[in-house]
Amino acid sequence: MNALFLSFLLATFYVLAGAQAPLVKVELYYEALCPGCQEFITGPLAAVVGTPDLVSIITLKMIPYGNTKYNSSTDSFSCQHGVDECTSDVFEQSAIYLANGEMNLENALPVFPFLLCMEEQEGNPSFAESCYTKNIPSTEASWEEVKELADMKSNYLQSIANAATPSNHSYVPWVLVDGLLLENTELLKRQICQSYTGTKPSSCRNLDSENKNVCLNN
Repeated sequence: MNALFLSFLLATFYVLAGAQAPLVKVELYYEALCPGCQEFITGPLAAVVGTPDLVSIITLKMIPYGNTKYNSSTDSFSCQHGVDECTSDVFEQSAIYLANGEMNLENALPVFPFLLCMEEQEGNPSFAESCYTKNIPSTEASWEEVKELADMKSNYLQSIANAATPSNHSYVPWVLVDGLLLENTELLKRQICQSYTGTKPSSCRNLDSENKNVCLNN
């Protein structure tokens, strides 16, 4: 069983074990080929999602769009790190979109193992199919459905992601915890623990910090 899905099952146990305070809302605005985004997703974020008693107290919104620009005259999108980034962003948007029953980009947890795999492969779109089929259960949307949506509705998905991305962001990864900007992304775990108003999980211990790595919005 995939370790992250095991984490989700254990997180469900924690949720059901007792009354819960409001969940901490974690939002990530990023782009697939940004080194700083890859570092954050494969590091601090993966550590939180992979820890059952931490993932049980959060919601996770991930919008793969970042510093992409829309050209209204050509009705097209240009990504900061080139065409491959646009391709991967749309694949990730499509997976998140299909994973949500209401067809939106609000909840990334069901497909986080796919998103993590993509960022472990530095956002390379050639790994999208294998990342998806190896990490997402067959009960979810198939890779063929994800690719078809990405191929047929690329501009539609990019438009949704564009509208969902804060216009005031100045770099990515742009991380919000309960609506507040987390300037040092290495402090994600600490901020989640501080923001949670219920009984603190046992994992909220021995917290440290490091410097952040970002891609500026030029």
